[in-house]
Amino acid sequence: NSKLYHFYNCWIHGKTAVFVILSHLIADGWTLSLVCSRISAYIRQILNNECFEIEEQDYRRHIEDEIRYRNSEKYQKDQQFFESIYEEVPKQTRIKNGHSGIKTPASKRYERKLESRDAADIRSYCKTHQLTPAVIFEAAMLIYLQKMNPQNKVFTFGMPVLNRTKLYEKRCAGMFISTVPFAISFSDEMKIIDFLKLITMTHTKYFRHQQYPYHDILGNLRKKYGFGERLYDVMISYQNAQVSSEIPFTTKWYSNGYSEVPLEMHIDDRDRTGNFQLTFDYQKEVFPEESEVVLLCERIIWLLQQMIHSDGKSIAALSIMPPYEEHRILHDFHKFFTDRYASKCVHEIFMAQAERTPEAAAVIYEGKVYTYRQIDEMSNAIAHELKNRGITANCVVPVIAHRSHYVIVAMLGVLKAGGAYLPIDPEYPKDRINYMISEAGADYILTYHDDAVYDNIQRIDLESFSYEDLSSVPSVNKKEDLCYVIFTSGSTGKPKGVTMHHRPLVNLIMRKQKISLGENISSTTTISFDVFTQEVFTALLLGKTLYLSDDRLKENPRKFFDFIKQNKIHSMFCTPSYFNYVMSHIHPSDAGELKNIFFAGEALVLSDLCIEWLRKNQVCIINQYGPSETHVVTERIYEPVELAHMDVTIGKPIVNVQALILDEQMNLCPVGGDGELYIAGENVGKGYLNHPELTNERFKINPFYTEKDVPYMGKILYQTGDIARYRADGNIEYLGRI
Repeated sequence: NSKLYHFYNCWIHGKTAVFVILSHLIADGWTLSLVCSRISAYIRQILNNECFEIEEQDYRRHIEDEIRYRNSEKYQKDQQFFESIYEEVPKQTRIKNGHSGIKTPASKRYERKLESRDAADIRSYCKTHQLTPAVIFEAAMLIYLQKMNPQNKVFTFGMPVLNRTKLYEKRCAGMFISTVPFAISFSDEMKIIDFLKLITMTHTKYFRHQQYPYHDILGNLRKKYGFGERLYDVMISYQNAQVSSEIPFTTKWYSNGYSEVPLEMHIDDRDRTGNFQLTFDYQKEVFPEESEVVLLCERIIWLLQQMIHSDGKSIAALSIMPPYEEHRILHDFHKFFTDRYASKCVHEIFMAQAERTPEAAAVIYEGKVYTYRQIDEMSNAIAHELKNRGITANCVVPVIAHRSHYVIVAMLGVLKAGGAYLPIDPEYPKDRINYMISEAGADYILTYHDDAVYDNIQRIDLESFSYEDLSSVPSVNKKEDLCYVIFTSGSTGKPKGVTMHHRPLVNLIMRKQKISLGENISSTTTISFDVFTQEVFTALLLGKTLYLSDDRLKENPRKFFDFIKQNKIHSMFCTPSYFNYVMSHIHPSDAGELKNIFFAGEALVLSDLCIEWLRKNQVCIINQYGPSETHVVTERIYEPVELAHMDVTIGKPIVNVQALILDEQMNLCPVGGDGELYIAGENVGKGYLNHPELTNERFKINPFYTEKDVPYMGKILYQTGDIARYRADGNIEYLGRI
């Protein structure tokens, strides 16, 4: 009935088995080998009718030695050694970025036997270079940790050591091993063989001090630095304590379902098979999906294969990603296809919609309905006027107007004339507006309810304009022509004009046909925010009705929500912070007809009140990400049932967009690795207005572009300045700015 050990004799399919359960409080791996070796010897002696004596060793002798050690000069020297290792506050080496606050050590196990050829190559390499296999496996994991934690200077893993330096200890069952925090510093430039020799030398140093207890190391660090974390996430255990037996046998090692660290990698070399068995015990909270550990194992094996065929290469030349993983990131994480809209411009799609549903409501503003035919004809009149005044393809025309149907008429009119619209909020300071007009090189502006006088510019007042020539305007644009210009906030200097062509907007909007948007779309954002463009054309290119609010609506949460309910809005666009603000002020009981909220412009952080309200009212949320230079490039749809345990990511790339996470050398980061987010594909803009040097700095040649394999991958990469990481399912975590 002991809780510390159990022995079972079993008869299974004509074979004898001994099932041994030993608590780690009283036994280690070496003890298991001793026990099995002696059981095997006793069985042989019994079968041969031989007499035998039970060999006994007294573990109390070891305890006495340990007490003497703690009061010895050797203990003091060992303590000084580890103090010299940690002259600065140690930085934890993470096995997986983003995990913290582990609540339970519950674990699962994944096992993988190396291919016989790989095992033979490793042993041959070790023999040639006078290395132990343990060093090879440790090096592979250290290089993996270095690739995943490039900001670290020192890399640490837990190394169980035998701690049996005396002859009697090697013949005594019991718990002897201790764990050494194996810390090592190395750089990418180091040759692989030199790195392996460095590990071997470092082993020798640590083995001299292996008796010093790990909990004393941690205790000293807590006193000195207030350090409260683990020194390592990974433990590497090379199991080569072999069972001595003259009868045929095999061993099977079972997990107890717990691991003291996020990952333990055991290299099993006990049964003299010539092969290596890799066993990974992983905490389920850190690795909720076994696929993550399978991928990690594949990476370790890939590193091993590269290392033993390195031919004098440096660590920098090693790739952490097997070829299939790189293919998966570049191809499987992205969707590319063309359709009938691929060659169309924004206004061409609108004109086709107006022809199909001319009398349907296109825009409703202050209770008045404007049909698709009316918006189409009014914008035709504006286009004719602009063309008569010399506006052609890629000319920029500012639209300075308060919110009304005239804004939409102006935007479409500019596009039909061949130009690109520049939406400007008339509430901006006059100096800023003059700067934007000057940057755009505009000769004309379109205004509504704006009486300000601007420098050297001719205006067309949208309200007093005659709208006489309503005839259709032949399209003169290609999809690569400018569609609109949006100026950045200027928080880091003067505002910059971001130039966008037709392709990004068409690619974004026409993919929404797969979402159940409903018929009524609201527009409440300021016209100078690129979300306004998405609101307008989500409705007008897909045949929906756009409900346009006035400029002041959002100042009053009650009026805002009444606007949503009374107009039976099905889909709306909003920032998370504004939605939190509305919910905290009015506590609405129901959502009316609302079915979708598109969140953009900032990180998705919602209060518990908001989440519960969304779940109760069965409202889907769509989390969108994209800088002004690319507009929306990733999104994730959360169904109401997912909101209770919402796992926030910025989602996956939309169709015909490539989101690449790269390191400082422009290499692909592996799944789970932190890097800078770059965007390629249909949604990348043309650059910055009148700033070619800045455009060249942020819009780079895509090193992964292959026109033959992926025609929509895109030749240009936009550098976002955002830090992100891939998840195993292709979703992307946003981690902040550089």
